[in-house]
Amino acid sequence: MQKNQQLFRSKKIATRINKYLNSWLEEKDRLIIGIEGYSASGKTAVADCLAEENSAVVVIHLDDLLKSSEERATMMNSGEDRSEVFELKWYRYDLLDDIIEKFKQEIRYSIDIYDYDLKKMISKEYNLSKTILVIEGIFLFHPKHKISKMFDKKIYLDIDLKKADDRRIRREKKRWGKKYVDEKHPNSFLKYFKEAYQRYSDNYHPKKLADLVVVV
Repeated sequence: MQKNQQLFRSKKIATRINKYLNSWLEEKDRLIIGIEGYSASGKTAVADCLAEENSAVVVIHLDDLLKSSEERATMMNSGEDRSEVFELKWYRYDLLDDIIEKFKQEIRYSIDIYDYDLKKMISKEYNLSKTILVIEGIFLFHPKHKISKMFDKKIYLDIDLKKADDRRIRREKKRWGKKYVDEKHPNSFLKYFKEAYQRYSDNYHPKKLADLVVVV
C-alpha cells in the first residue's frame, strides 16, 4: 500500500513538473533539466514518471554513473576526507559532459553503467534525439561540478530529511535483506554522505539555486 501511495505521489509531482516543461519548451527548442534533492526524496521515481508521461523526455540517472566499486573503495580508504569523496568524486561526471554533447548532436548514445542489482557494469542505450534531457541525482547543482552550469532549468525536490532517511532505510532493508548494514554501523558510508550533504546545503543552498522547488 505504501509503495502504491508513493508511486501515486510521484506521478502527481511529475504531472505538475511536466506543465513547466511544456511551458519552458515555448522559450527553447530543446531543454537540459536537472532534478536535485536529498537522498530518497523521490528523484528517480519522479524522473521515470516524467518519461512515461512525456515521450519527449529521456532520463539519465546519476546513480547509473557510479564509479566502480573498486574505485569507490579505494577513494574511501585513501581519502583524507571521506565526505568530500561523496560530494565531488563518487560519480563519473566526465560521462555526463559527454552525454550532453551527444544530446546537442541529437543522436543515440550507448554507455556502460553500473547495475546495483547485478553489481557490475552493463551497456545501456539512450535516445538523445528527444527534446528534453532530464538528469536526476544529488549534488548536481554543486558549483564545483561543470554540469551545474549546463542546465537550462533546475528543479529541487524538497523533503523533510527525517522523512527521507526513514524512507531510505525501509528501501535499503528491503533491497539487501539479511545483508543490510545499519546506517550507524562503522562500515556504513552513509554518515559521510550526510556530512557531505550538510556541508553542501549550508555552503551552496541548492534549493535557492532552483528554478522550481517542489515540496515532496
